[in-house]
Amino acid sequence: MNDIDRRLRKLISNHANIALSMEEISIHSSLTDDFGYDSIKMIELIIDTELEFNIQIDDEDLDFDIVKRYEAFLDLVLSKTSDETIGNMS
Repeated sequence: MNDIDRRLRKLISNHANIALSMEEISIHSSLTDDFGYDSIKMIELIIDTELEFNIQIDDEDLDFDIVKRYEAFLDLVLSKTSDETIGNMS
């Protein structure tokens, strides 16, 4: 588990509607089906993710079917943090 994965799992466990440890979040987890996330919780998670990682998640990235799956959400955050790193190098 890399630092981004660990930090994202911590955010998800803090926002979940159930008691949830970071270890219970698998790459195949569904935030809605497995952890009770609703649309409000998803928006809160996205905002806190943007703040935590200093990234901007664009509206076109907010396909609910994508962000509700942990693997897809992690991939999105990784791509955005990579973009930010590349942008800061120039």
